Amino acid sequence: MSDRLHNRWLIGSLTAALAAVMLLSAASKVTERADPDLSRSLFPLNSNALVASADRDFINGANARNQAVEKGGADLLSASTKARQSLANWPLNPRALRILALAEDWTAPEAELLLAGDALSRRDTQTQIFLIEHAARNGEIKQAMEHYDAVLRRRSGFRDPAARNLVRGMSEREIRDEVAQQLRLSPPWESLLYFHALRTPESHSGFVELHRMLAGQDVIPAEFSADFAAALAAHGRFDDAVTIAELVGESRLEVTPRLTDDDFIMEPRYPGSWATGDDGAVFLQPLNGGTALLSLSSGATGTVAYRLVALPSGKYSAALAIEPQNGSGLTAAAPPEARLACAQAGPVPTGSLDLTVTESCRFQWLSIYLPETQARPSDVLLKTITITPEG
Repeated sequence: MSDRLHNRWLIGSLTAALAAVMLLSAASKVTERADPDLSRSLFPLNSNALVASADRDFINGANARNQAVEKGGADLLSASTKARQSLANWPLNPRALRILALAEDWTAPEAELLLAGDALSRRDTQTQIFLIEHAARNGEIKQAMEHYDAVLRRRSGFRDPAARNLVRGMSEREIRDEVAQQLRLSPPWESLLYFHALRTPESHSGFVELHRMLAGQDVIPAEFSADFAAALAAHGRFDDAVTIAELVGESRLEVTPRLTDDDFIMEPRYPGSWATGDDGAVFLQPLNGGTALLSLSSGATGTVAYRLVALPSGKYSAALAIEPQNGSGLTAAAPPEARLACAQAGPVPTGSLDLTVTESCRFQWLSIYLPETQARPSDVLLKTITITPEG
């Protein structure tokens, strides 16, 4: 069922992560955070100092147990004792309840104690993480999502791992349903979810479906949809990229045997928009009323700009009309030219001046190509680029 929802990384490596990222709760005196044992000796009734010390013992004991060190049992017993003492002084202490729930066996925690702590406060991140595991194991996806929401709302070392884990689970419909419901409420963590979605290719199918679910509801940010479509195209998922553009009303790619482009639209980055490389050697600026200015740095060469097109089967040629600017350093013997190539994942191929399109070549790259390396900076006015059928 929903194994994706409770990635074992969050539980199996929990104690190691806790040791690295857990911040002891600030309470009674200055020493409580820096040295809970000293604070406890100075203020023996200080529940926060007690539970902070118990947390430290628990982490030490759990790590020792993971490494098959016998001393772990003593640390875990000490953690449990301190947690009980803390509860005696402050019964409404969710951290103490969490330690008691885990101290005996953190691979099978006492859910009742964790839920009691959750009822008192959602601010203990570690409690929320174990409750994610508990809810997912029992098929309680809605409850698991509520605990994810609690983790993602707090700035802790678990926020990013939790977001990545949730993103990886988006291929499951039941998880998408709950995420969609949360996104309709504009949670503060939505940008983090979208950030990891762009960087997690295995989640892309799930986010395509999410777009279908939320189409027309003004929930998913337009900037993410455009970046997502570009990411899909970069991975060779051109049909899905076109689908996203259609769902958000930005479709500009149609199957046609002829094309004349004098707008050179670059934003938003949907299929049919122009793009340049990331090395900063090329700058493409669309101008008002059509045409565009192509600025080339010294060293620019090869494919300098490209866009996706959709041609039916047949043979085609491409042509580029340009106008070098005054004082341009453009090499007259080797000006930019239009190229065509079958679209695929990865870098845009060099292509050629003409192309035979078959059924296996459903989408194509139309590119502007520099045959020679640019010796010095130059500006070129791009007037039109055209594709025409041959024969």
